[in-house]
Amino acid sequence: MKKTLLLFVLALTSINFYAQKFNGYVVTNVNDTIKCNFFVETNLFNDSMFYANSVRKKVKILDEKGEKISFEPSQLNSFIIKGTKFGDFKFVSFQEDGYNYFYHEVIKGRISYYKLYKADLYSGGPNSGFDVFVYKENKFNKLAAFNQRKSLGEVISDYPELHQKWMDSNNFYKVYQREEVVNIYNEHFKN
Repeated sequence: MKKTLLLFVLALTSINFYAQKFNGYVVTNVNDTIKCNFFVETNLFNDSMFYANSVRKKVKILDEKGEKISFEPSQLNSFIIKGTKFGDFKFVSFQEDGYNYFYHEVIKGRISYYKLYKADLYSGGPNSGFDVFVYKENKFNKLAAFNQRKSLGEVISDYPELHQKWMDSNNFYKVYQREEVVNIYNEHFKN
């Protein structure tokens, strides 16, 4: 009986539902901006927490005229979902991946930093389960899952001091600090 109750509680806590809660806008491929509300999966117990992986291949909106529209990555340059528990989320699409996915834009700069959320909706929330990509000088690269230090090191090699610190994991940056390293890199080359 206890096992059944535990399984029921675990199943209930991972339930998602669709909500028309978040506003924002989409930018089409012809640079039209459409203000809208988003239909995204949210957590049953905290409707301000949306599952970012629910928009990796398609986003559904309600436009200002009340029309329901679905967009795939090949149809949009970007979209922004506002007012979530984790702040505003900007997603973009890329020709380099054949317009297959929407990527969460975390950092925009000389090196831009993106997350592609994995399809497993039950992996623990909106910010768990993602691959990391960087975009620099018209090259779109996935940071290797098992060797992100080497992958990012190659991208920042034109900033030798930072590269050396990044590669020295014992005394300086840890792998989980890659966003900080990208920000330092971008700040260095800001002029």
